[in-house]
Amino acid sequence: CHEIFHLDGNKDIPECAVLETSKTGKSVMQEREITRLDGIYSVSCYPHIDKNGERIGTIQVMRDITESKQAEEKLRQSEKGLADAQKLAHLGNWSWDIVKNERYWSDEVYRIFGLKPQEFGKSSESFFSYVHIDDREFVEKSMDDLLSSGKLYKIDYRIVLPDGSVRIVNEQVKAVSGSTGMAVQINGTVQDITERKLIEEGLRTRERQQAAISELGMHALEDPDINTLLNEAVSITALALGVEYCEILELLPDGKALLLKAGVGWKTGSVGCVTVGAGNDSQAGYTLHSDKPVIVGDIRTETRFSAPSLLLDHSVVSGMSVVIKSKDYSYGVLSIHSTMRRTFTRDDANFLQSVAIMISDAIERKKLSSRINHIASYDTLTDLPNRILFMDRVSMTLSRAKRQKEQIAVLYLNLDRFKVINDSMGNETGDRLLISASERLVNCVREGDTVSRMGGDEFAIMLGGITSASDVAKVSQKVIEAVSKPFVLDDREMHITASIGISMYPQDDEEMEGLIKKARAAMLQAKEHGRNNDRFYNTEMETSSYEMMMMENDLRKALDRGELLLHYQPQVDITTGRITGVEALVRWRHPDRGMVSPAEFIPMAEETGLIIPIGEWVLHTALAQNKAWQEDGLAPIKMSVNFSSVQFRQKDPVGLVANALRKTGLKPEYMGLEITESVIMKGADVVIKKFHELKGLGIHICMDDFGTGYSSLSYLKRFPIDILKIDQSFARNVTTDTNDASIVTATIAMAHGLGITTIAEGVETKEQLEFFRSHKCEVVQGYLFSKPLPAEDVTKLLREGGRFEIKDL
Repeated sequence: CHEIFHLDGNKDIPECAVLETSKTGKSVMQEREITRLDGIYSVSCYPHIDKNGERIGTIQVMRDITESKQAEEKLRQSEKGLADAQKLAHLGNWSWDIVKNERYWSDEVYRIFGLKPQEFGKSSESFFSYVHIDDREFVEKSMDDLLSSGKLYKIDYRIVLPDGSVRIVNEQVKAVSGSTGMAVQINGTVQDITERKLIEEGLRTRERQQAAISELGMHALEDPDINTLLNEAVSITALALGVEYCEILELLPDGKALLLKAGVGWKTGSVGCVTVGAGNDSQAGYTLHSDKPVIVGDIRTETRFSAPSLLLDHSVVSGMSVVIKSKDYSYGVLSIHSTMRRTFTRDDANFLQSVAIMISDAIERKKLSSRINHIASYDTLTDLPNRILFMDRVSMTLSRAKRQKEQIAVLYLNLDRFKVINDSMGNETGDRLLISASERLVNCVREGDTVSRMGGDEFAIMLGGITSASDVAKVSQKVIEAVSKPFVLDDREMHITASIGISMYPQDDEEMEGLIKKARAAMLQAKEHGRNNDRFYNTEMETSSYEMMMMENDLRKALDRGELLLHYQPQVDITTGRITGVEALVRWRHPDRGMVSPAEFIPMAEETGLIIPIGEWVLHTALAQNKAWQEDGLAPIKMSVNFSSVQFRQKDPVGLVANALRKTGLKPEYMGLEITESVIMKGADVVIKKFHELKGLGIHICMDDFGTGYSSLSYLKRFPIDILKIDQSFARNVTTDTNDASIVTATIAMAHGLGITTIAEGVETKEQLEFFRSHKCEVVQGYLFSKPLPAEDVTKLLREGGRFEIKDL
């Protein structure tokens, strides 16, 4: 055998070689750089054997191998350079000698696969065990195609390193064919392109995300149904982030659970049914309470919360979730999930938050739009359809009725006495009464019918698909009965009634405007005929409505034309028969109609506000008349003037009365102000203050129509009331109705207990007079003594002594 030694040149080559040969008896080849010879030589020593087989010496052979050694060094340096280059480029090479079934991997291939040479079995099975399971079939097919076709292939696939991490490699492979044309060797390169792929995927992801945001934004601006938008949002989000599952969980009203409102990838039947807890023990609940993005690398090792069954049933591994919230509340949670272990980035979280913000904005915009549309079509107090929506529905129902030859009815309704309660109890109570009344109206009709608040205390009802007027009458009576039942507000019973007008298609009109107009005209007729009833439209009603409109126009001109005048009804001391005062009552002498009843024009005056100038005229005229009687030498009496709630609500009622007293020169003790019970019942501090200011003027204050409202002792004690006037509705029946008699008896006793004088109004018979006299009522007023008289007739009575003979009665 030959052994090669590199000697340092300070030793003698022949001696070393000969010595080694002599010692071992073997042939020796030594390589030594001989500086004096300027090269590398191979020295071979052989034993010299004679013909007898005896070693007689040593044969030495020297061969110059300098060039071959230099070539080897260049090759080694080249291979090292290649290895360094492969390491820098993450590029390795390999070969497979198919004939010998030998494989070679460069060092960089081992590094790419995270292996040491001794860890690789150098078999196909060993190699494929490191290929990602989802890519094995693809790689195997590529290799089979190469072996059958001999063509070069370039592929990208994933490998799984021993630590479980996944890398992406690019492989280029070429086959070397033998003389038979069959592949005898395969050479290939493997390059780790994970970082490049991640950068490329990141760019593609950002492009997808930007496109997704743009697409979702366009959908949101199209103002779709919210459910449609949510379904689009989860689909777009899942696609943009490359995940299998995406969900929107809506926080339920009780705040204890979240409902799977929209989702993609989940099992059929999950969306709209599955709920998860809203507590910190679930990913969604934890996200909701932390109010920041939550990223889960592996739900199986998560310690912050547990995985709900929804995620476990779908083999979810990683995910991310953010809160969908507005300025005032949290709508729910937007989440994505994957069955693979994923590392979600801050960019991914920012994208998910952008989607959540867009969803929140769309929900808020939809709510605002719905609210605006609702306000435009519905009454803000009762939430009933308003006039605009009612007219629209009538038009639509009319169109259908014309096609199908059906009948429809419009009921126009007014709440009788609502204004009294609203004025006496205040707007808040009035509003609550309207709300309660509207609820009763809705309960009186079918689901497909429409109940509308037309404004103030007026409502309208549309009934479609009716067969006869009797059907409408039944509904109308049902409404009247429902409204007439007591309303209990703040433990008080309040009573109102309804006046209803009815028009029908096609009998009364074929157009929407005409039906509503005629139903309202019929309603006015119902009010004219005692209220708390209904009237079907007839052609004469339009004339009546026109006349009422003309009456209002004439009333506005009555003051300027001098058509108004005062009559005065005496108030008589029940013991002496002496006239102690008179009540001023306004009358209207119409140039064409003659004397118009106060019952016709006073409500109209209050409704239109004309009562303000009329009331001021009455006040000045009445006080001036009383002053004139006194200046005429007649015995002084008290002048009582009615003051409506509308007048009392004007800016300065106290100043109005003080100014009238000053201008007429009448002393305040000869004036009485009759204020209805509704004003008293208002009871606000400002009302009490005004009463005391009026009392401070020195006038008498009388509560008019006592018993028709809802007064109580606690109210009476708070006001400086001098006189309590028992309403004529009670006086009329005191001798025939034990209930009215009991009420009047109690009222007189109560007034006496409070030091208040009582006046009985509407006394018309001797029996009624005797009743009041027996119960010690101080003053009476009524047709038994005198009807309201013109000023000149009262003057005559006063000049004749101003007394009635009580004993004769």
